[in-house]
Amino acid sequence: MSAERGVESQSGLAAETKAVFDQAGLGAAADVYYLLLRILRGMRRAGEMTPLTASGLSALFVIAQHGPLRLGDLANRERVTAPTMSRVVTILEQSELVQREPDPADGRATLLSVTPAGREYVVGAASARVQTVSEALAVLSTEEQVQIVRWLRTLESAVLKSFPDEELC
Repeated sequence: MSAERGVESQSGLAAETKAVFDQAGLGAAADVYYLLLRILRGMRRAGEMTPLTASGLSALFVIAQHGPLRLGDLANRERVTAPTMSRVVTILEQSELVQREPDPADGRATLLSVTPAGREYVVGAASARVQTVSEALAVLSTEEQVQIVRWLRTLESAVLKSFPDEELC
């Protein structure tokens, strides 16, 4: 379904832009991408006080949820290379949000874990963003909320499958 000239699509894309994507068979993908960007922008506003990048926050959340982790395992979970993750972790270490500890299973390796300050940061950074999402979801029924989570998990899975494993650690 093509938008009329001068009228925005449901996602907010200008009609002319939407028409180009529609012609290329990418209309739905463009709508999803644009909507996700707008949602993420709103989320950033909810936690404006954070000095960390999205990559840093994501890595910190993964370590807090699944740690302690080796750097390579964290890189795999985040779908980036080890050198990229090493730069992110260095910033987290300098901020005293994560620490490296010897891996008891392999003395040559280290494990990343969240410091008490890092755990507090996760709870604080997450709480403002989670509250923003909670307020937005409050207008939806429980069934609609469950459906959104299901769709987002499906989309996440599909997007992650598009990255060949050989590009990862």
